[in-house]
Amino acid sequence: MIEAAGGRVGNTPEDREHFDIAIGGGGVMTTAPEWRIWTEISQKFDLNFIQLPEELLAKLAEGGEADRGIIPAGLYRGIDWPIPTVVRTGTVIYGRADMPDDFAYTVAKAMDEQQQLLQWRHLNFSYNIHTVWKGYEVPLHNGALRYYQGKGYMK
Repeated sequence: MIEAAGGRVGNTPEDREHFDIAIGGGGVMTTAPEWRIWTEISQKFDLNFIQLPEELLAKLAEGGEADRGIIPAGLYRGIDWPIPTVVRTGTVIYGRADMPDDFAYTVAKAMDEQQQLLQWRHLNFSYNIHTVWKGYEVPLHNGALRYYQGKGYMK
């Protein structure tokens, strides 16, 4: 559709300098290093961020892997007001499927008990007891499941 309208689709270094519209998906409104492109282009160019229609946001949120959220004013240059959107939350800790349950339990417990350490890094991470167990398409290890159920985090 973009090409039919006279545009082009690309993801090369040259595309970062010559574009009319930039579309993000997944977890792109983040400070994660793999998505630093948004910081870069918002610093180099005057961007206009658009709000998606309410009906589309509702449809995107009903799929189960996204929640309704807000892009806060000032996150990037050009975002001058809070913009309703859909968001995916969380940071996943990956481990092998054959990792011992007690080890996965201990990792989940340590992350829970040391949440304050997550915020004082070059990338600010968060920990939410209401959603910590949601890995969406990433399966939850039985040891972590046991910890989160024991704490009453899973409803």
